[in-house]
Amino acid sequence: MIRLKIDTNLSFKYCFSKLKANFLLIFTEWILNQVHRFRMSWVKIVLYSNRGSYEESTSVGSAFNQLVFEGKIEECFTCQSSIKLSDIQSFVDKNRGRTLLGFIGYGLTHDLFTKGLLTDGVLEGMPAAFLVAVTQVKTSDQPIPFQKPETGKPETSIQLVQKTTKEKYIEVVRQLKHHIQIGDIYEVNYCMAFEAENIEMDPTEIWEKLQAISPMPFAALIDHPEFSIISASPERFIKKEEDRLYIQPMKGTIPKGKTEEENSRLKTALKNDPKERSENVMIVDLTRNDLSKIASKKSVQVDELFGVYSFHTINQMISTISCIVDKEVSFTEILEATFPMGSMTGAPKTKAIELIHKYESFNRGPFSGMLGYINPQGDFDFSVLIRTIFYDKKKKKIFLAVGSAITSGSDVEKEYEECLIKLQPLLMALNARIKQ
Repeated sequence: MIRLKIDTNLSFKYCFSKLKANFLLIFTEWILNQVHRFRMSWVKIVLYSNRGSYEESTSVGSAFNQLVFEGKIEECFTCQSSIKLSDIQSFVDKNRGRTLLGFIGYGLTHDLFTKGLLTDGVLEGMPAAFLVAVTQVKTSDQPIPFQKPETGKPETSIQLVQKTTKEKYIEVVRQLKHHIQIGDIYEVNYCMAFEAENIEMDPTEIWEKLQAISPMPFAALIDHPEFSIISASPERFIKKEEDRLYIQPMKGTIPKGKTEEENSRLKTALKNDPKERSENVMIVDLTRNDLSKIASKKSVQVDELFGVYSFHTINQMISTISCIVDKEVSFTEILEATFPMGSMTGAPKTKAIELIHKYESFNRGPFSGMLGYINPQGDFDFSVLIRTIFYDKKKKKIFLAVGSAITSGSDVEKEYEECLIKLQPLLMALNARIKQ
């Protein structure tokens, strides 16, 4: 008979060491998961208003110059592709009495108008909508002055790939003008996109540069662990103040003059330009029609038509339309009547959206959606998500898009140049150029 002698002390030590190693591994993984969960539940959101002469010169102002939230996300609504009005309303109802901050992308259009079309965004890590509910935000009456970026400091230039070549742009504009000639549409906002990969950048630093280069009344920053939105939007989409709604479409662009005398001439030229006025008034009529779906009887009015306002580098033509709305009308009923904004689609809206989907070389994703806040009383203020840098941190990819309104009187070369003018501040902030 063979007898095995087992060293129980050694066996115990071996088992204990294995148990200890497994425990340390499990504990380490738990700690890392907690750190990741904390990191992923953090966000920084900065919203500005009243940073341009347009805000100072109109009766539709804002209650503050700065709104900031930075911290842990307690309640969040987000979706990666399909956005549904019912889900948004559920989140709004659940968080009544709190401040809601964030954005709703152009993808909501597909729930409202184009069932079954592609809804994927342009960036894999960029949600189609993102709203957070918070109990406290910081506000300020005074805008923060931004220092102009240093010059002479060498930096690596970002090479942006143009997803729509100039030749393709000209071809598509001619096709869209044909749709106008045969009566399909009166106007359409046609956009082109630019992107770059393998980009490492500090979103806050780029945002501060952008505000110094091109201060705008609806500048905003959303800095999340997976994505960032860096916006210098000049345009308000919609504002609710007690029982009154305001929409302020921006249609009509001309560069800003180098002197007051030159700028005055340019503003007059813009105000009297038949093509720009036609472009603007078509969207005014569309907006009046949108608001009439939810407005109290005979309350829709045009507060200002063809207002021309100077920004840091450009002049813009802006009109203001308002109405009274019953307190029983919900947030998503207002969106259903007005989204997407006519200035970024065209008229008639449904056909313009169909042609945008057919001819644009990219899915808009969050671009040309809305960004802003809903306060605890249910009032809100949202900008149009234009003149904006979208940054996918996971893929290290950035995306920009610009567009202009195409009408029967459009000069294709001038429309293309207008797009590049709108793009310039974003290129300067990024130290980027378009790859030839």
